Amino acid sequence: MNRKISLNMNQLKTIAMIFMFIDHLAYVMIERGIGLGGSFYMIDRIMRGMGRIAFPIFCFTIVEGFQRTSDVRAYLKRLIIFALISEIPFDLAFRSAFISMSFQNVFWTLAFGLAAIMLYEDYWMPRWKKTLGLFACFFLPYLFHTDYSIYGVLTIFLMYQFRKEPLKMCMIGYIVLLLQSTSEVWAVFGFLMILLYNGQRGRGNKIFYYAFYPGHLLLLVLLKSYIVSILSSFMAVTVLV
Repeated sequence: MNRKISLNMNQLKTIAMIFMFIDHLAYVMIERGIGLGGSFYMIDRIMRGMGRIAFPIFCFTIVEGFQRTSDVRAYLKRLIIFALISEIPFDLAFRSAFISMSFQNVFWTLAFGLAAIMLYEDYWMPRWKKTLGLFACFFLPYLFHTDYSIYGVLTIFLMYQFRKEPLKMCMIGYIVLLLQSTSEVWAVFGFLMILLYNGQRGRGNKIFYYAFYPGHLLLLVLLKSYIVSILSSFMAVTVLV
């Protein structure tokens, strides 16, 4: 593709990971740590807004991954394995509990999104089974409160439907996320980056991109007390000044 600026898939993944880290850093250290007092409220809002850029890119990786993988079942299995691995770090970071059923990590949403595409494209499956399976793919994320829930699965599913028309794909995905929350307005930047995709994979370690999710959550949990104490001292000094 003859573009002055373009991004390959691994560059998109790296961008998504950076913005996801910024988002989770704010949530763990500020919202569930120091609190939203003083100037930290605005800092938190900006960082959480930046985090909205990540999810559209992750949805796009599922759409592209389904089309390019040589073994879609192994792809789904890999998502489920890392969803299981991520659950404890996710619960510790987001619920301060070893195990919590109130909110589940985004790998589950991505897995359900991929499963929905797989069912949709299975032409040999009886219609009643396909309908039941698709219902489960959309209902279970809602039932178990996965990150982005039914809206996340719907975003992936509709982006796949319009994959051959990138601009329309991004517009529809953006509308679905806005229906979930007006805070997703920031997601527009994620979709704009998707439009720069050049169709190439790029260089990178596949396992690293999977392991980063539970790894960075665990790191935030381990460093939380130390960083919160630094932020608390900073806020105290600011107040005195």
